[in-house]
Amino acid sequence: MCRLNLETGAVTDLLNDPEGGVRDPRFITMAKKSCSRTEGRDETYHLYEIDTGGSGLKQLTDGPYDDIEPTWLPDGDIAFCSTRCNRWVMCWMVRWPSCTGAGLMARMSAAQQ
Repeated sequence: MCRLNLETGAVTDLLNDPEGGVRDPRFITMAKKSCSRTEGRDETYHLYEIDTGGSGLKQLTDGPYDDIEPTWLPDGDIAFCSTRCNRWVMCWMVRWPSCTGAGLMARMSAAQQ
């Protein structure tokens, strides 16, 4: 994940993990953002928070499930999708086997962050 300075064209690496992946960055202010990412060869996504300067990386969720698509709520909580319900969609034909997992909406209180 990189930051591009539109005035200078300078690109700054904020998070560089060649074996991991980042998805769903959500900016809340000019100071912080959250994202879902895998770490190294971990196969699940967890929520993280990081300063826009690239410091202060903090893992917010953990476990054997995917936590994705975080959205900051007006009260400071985070809503996100998760596969923590551990269910499968039996009546839906999908193209990829990994897409059959069912998700749920979860909410993390600001106090848990």
